[in-house]
Amino acid sequence: MHAGLLALAAALLFSSKSVLIKLAYAAGGNAEALLALRMLIALPIYLSVWLVARLRGSVRPVSRSALVTSGGIGVLGYAVSSYLDMKGLEYVSAPVERLILFTYPFFVAVMGAGWFGHRLQRRALAGLFVSYAGLALVLFEGLAGTTATVGAIGVVLVFGSAWTYALFQLLASTAVRGVGAVAFTCISMSAAALCTIAACGIAQPTDGWFAHTDVLVYAGLLAVLGTVLPSFLLSAALKTLSPQAHSAIGAVGPVFTILLSMAILGDSMGPLAMLGSVFVVAGATWFVSKDSGA
Repeated sequence: MHAGLLALAAALLFSSKSVLIKLAYAAGGNAEALLALRMLIALPIYLSVWLVARLRGSVRPVSRSALVTSGGIGVLGYAVSSYLDMKGLEYVSAPVERLILFTYPFFVAVMGAGWFGHRLQRRALAGLFVSYAGLALVLFEGLAGTTATVGAIGVVLVFGSAWTYALFQLLASTAVRGVGAVAFTCISMSAAALCTIAACGIAQPTDGWFAHTDVLVYAGLLAVLGTVLPSFLLSAALKTLSPQAHSAIGAVGPVFTILLSMAILGDSMGPLAMLGSVFVVAGATWFVSKDSGA
């Protein structure tokens, strides 16, 4: 399948996470329990895929250094970033969370230029201002009715998730080419799962993870639809697609989340927030296209 289609499918599946998390919270779940359950369900799948791939000889041997590197990247992108995102969703709505998270292309470009030697096109910077102006409109309306402290906590947490996810993409695009998409996904996700389960077990008694049947169902959907499938799709896409190009394709993500949240959660967005959403997506798309030289 074309790398662009793989990236598109990954973006749509990842965008469903916000709605599933909100449904799980409404059913009595919390960030720690949901994240642990998600990884408990996902871990055997990754290990099984890795075992089958090894038995078939479809993955090449991985060095110890590559194993450690891939595992560390996975912990950053799927443990740290996911936890910040889930905690942020305790304070802000799904559309607001997804629009904040969608600012990660700016972090990809800036960190790529500062740390990885990528070129940053000045003509792309106009998109940054447009996108953040739109985000200001979304936050102005989307956080109305919440206290300043609660809103600020949610925004900071999701921005932290966007930053760590951007760094993950920059690091992963190199690692995937070195060890292969399947090996990288299985190693990185297994490491993230083990780290997450251990950390959540320390933070919260494990008997609380299984207190609500509905939360278990949502955790299963989150593990398969919002984690396993898109993680393999993303790794396959990044094997030939640059992080910048993937960011541009991901523009459909916030729109999809907004539509899902309206249809399933009953969320609504006023005219200011809708206008701001257009600005965020348009600005980020402009930024990525110009920064990549398109």
